[in-house]
Amino acid sequence: KPVGIALAIGDRVRFRENLPDLKIRNGNCAFVRCIERNDSNSIVIAFELDDGQLIEGPWEGGIKLEVHH
Repeated sequence: KPVGIALAIGDRVRFRENLPDLKIRNGNCAFVRCIERNDSNSIVIAFELDDGQLIEGPWEGGIKLEVHH
């Protein structure tokens, strides 16, 4: 069952699953760089991976993350 988590800009996260469409592997780490709402009122989050790659898109939830505040 999915559980809500609180995220803030600057939080460090670890992805806990493979997301091949985004070229993210289980264990990749990233910083939260931006959190905002788009025109359709969806939450959009930008993550900066340790390799410098910036991933941005709608937050659907359901992605397995660990948050390190």
